[in-house]
Amino acid sequence: MTYTVSITSQGQVTIPKAIRKHFGLNTPKKVFVEERAKEIVIKPVPDFFSLYQSIKPKKKVNWKEVDKAIPDAWVADEVKNLKLIKK
Repeated sequence: MTYTVSITSQGQVTIPKAIRKHFGLNTPKKVFVEERAKEIVIKPVPDFFSLYQSIKPKKKVNWKEVDKAIPDAWVADEVKNLKLIKK
């Protein structure tokens, strides 16, 4: 499909609703804008949650260990920050 759209004085372009719907571009959403020869290409940026399970870990994750480690790591960072502030 081809659409004619306007460019505002702020450089904004409205992507037609049919195209937004086809590519799942609900707001807020980011897109890549790329220059190719004499074309402008707009591509959806995959969001973090769409990448869920797209990468398989080399070994099975023990989520109980992860849950235990996160608070310890957070406390360690806070202690480091306190030491830096006191100096």
